[in-house]
Amino acid sequence: RRKEEEDRKEDDDDDDGLDDDGLDDDAKTVADLRPERRPVVAAKTTSVAEICRFMERRRTDCALLVSSSDDSFENGGGPVVGILTDNDVTRKVIAPGLDPAATTAEAVMTPNPKCVSPTDAAFDALKLMVSHKFRHLPVMNNNGTVAGVLHIHRCLYAAIEKIEKLQALTTTTTNAGAPREEPDQTELLAQVLEAAAAAAATKKNPKNQKGD
Repeated sequence: RRKEEEDRKEDDDDDDGLDDDGLDDDAKTVADLRPERRPVVAAKTTSVAEICRFMERRRTDCALLVSSSDDSFENGGGPVVGILTDNDVTRKVIAPGLDPAATTAEAVMTPNPKCVSPTDAAFDALKLMVSHKFRHLPVMNNNGTVAGVLHIHRCLYAAIEKIEKLQALTTTTTNAGAPREEPDQTELLAQVLEAAAAAAATKKNPKNQKGD
C-alpha cells in the first residue's frame, strides 16, 4: 500500500507536462512528455469492477490490458492487447445496464491500441493523439514491456507554453529581417489544446467520446 502511494505521488509530481524547456526542438521525445510511469496493468479477464477499483486507487482514468496476470506491471507488463478507459466503462457497461462485477475488461475494451516508444518524437506522438482523438496513448519499451501511458491533459501545459514561445518568435525577426514562423507546430499545438479541452468536456458528457 505504501509503495502504491509513493508511486502515485511520483506520477502526481510529473503532472506539469514537459521539462522546463518544453517542445523547443525536434529532439524532444515521448519520454520528455513524462507519461504516467506506473499505469494500471491488468489481465483482460479481470472484471470491470475490479479494474475500476485499481484505477480509483491509482487516481487514473485508464487501464492497460494484457493477456494474463503473468504479464502484470511487476513482471514487465506486456504486450498490451487492449485499453479500458473511464468512458468505456460509462458507455459500454453502466449505460447499457451491465453488471461491472460480471463483465470482463475484454468484453468492453478497445483492442490493440496504437502505441509509441519512449524514444519516439514527442511531436509525432502528439499528432497521433490529435488525429485519432486519443486521450490516452500506451508507451511501450522496445522489448515489448510497458513504459507508461501518455495522457492528453499532460500535454496541455506544454502546448500552452510552446504556443506562447512560438508567438513570441513571430514578433521577432531573423538576421535577414524576415519574420520567423513555425506554422505546422503552431497549428498542431492549437489542436492539442482543443483535444485537451474536448477530453475535459467528454468527462462531463461521455456519449461524445470517440477515441481512447
